[in-house]
Amino acid sequence: MTPAEFIETLNARGEGPGCVIVTPVPTLISVAASRNETSRGQARPVPVEQVSAVLAPHVGRLGYMQAQRGEVVDSLTLDANYVRRTDAELHWKAPKQS
Repeated sequence: MTPAEFIETLNARGEGPGCVIVTPVPTLISVAASRNETSRGQARPVPVEQVSAVLAPHVGRLGYMQAQRGEVVDSLTLDANYVRRTDAELHWKAPKQS
């Protein structure tokens, strides 16, 4: 589907407001989103965030394969899977012992 059709589909499903569009090519969707907002008189634009063009297709493919197997969860049950310790853990200093 075209970027304009994608934006229209989001609006038809009631998912336009409050969603964020994530893409490796933000200009592709930003133009269509802007046109749609102007024509509908929307005060708040749909945020568009850029992600790595190298990783995005792989992450998307993995997510799609999981969804096809029915392995989906809602955002409240997601759990982070960190590759390394957080900065807070790396820079945390233990209290000095006397």
